Amino acid sequence: MRPAARIVAAALAAVTLAACSRDDADTSAPEPETTSSAPVVEEKTPFTPKQVEPVLVDQDLNDPAHDPGLNVDWEIMSVNYGNYGGSVIHLLITNRNDVPLPADAFTAPTLAISDYSGNLTQIQRMTEDQYPGLVSALDLPLGPGASTNLAYAFQTSYGALYNAEFKIGNVIFKGSLPRN
Repeated sequence: MRPAARIVAAALAAVTLAACSRDDADTSAPEPETTSSAPVVEEKTPFTPKQVEPVLVDQDLNDPAHDPGLNVDWEIMSVNYGNYGGSVIHLLITNRNDVPLPADAFTAPTLAISDYSGNLTQIQRMTEDQYPGLVSALDLPLGPGASTNLAYAFQTSYGALYNAEFKIGNVIFKGSLPRN
């Protein structure tokens, strides 16, 4: 076919389609009922912590401790010398809730060590700026049933943790934190 014939054929097809569409617009067809086929999603209640008395763990620091206020389990996995000085406490947190645990659900932990007289001294926590690569907080919500590791560095020697109080969430680990 010649190019001119092709152009004429295309123009006729366009006019025919335009005429057909005009006929459809003039006839009024009943509008179909609108129905939604999207599944109904139930919103779960958001996470709400409970005010509870702290749980004291002073016998077996190797076992996980349940935090009833946050409904999570805390487990001290290890305590090590820090690469940049100080000591690092490694924890495993497991969310026992049916909803995600928000990243800001608990405040930063505290550590106090006892001297030979039994007096407690608060130890300063090292920041991510001082300790590059340290994961010391939840950066995203922790899903239902999920677990993750956290690490907190403190400016104290490993040997000073023989009589310490480590508080996180609603749990207090008290005793000798270093482990074999």
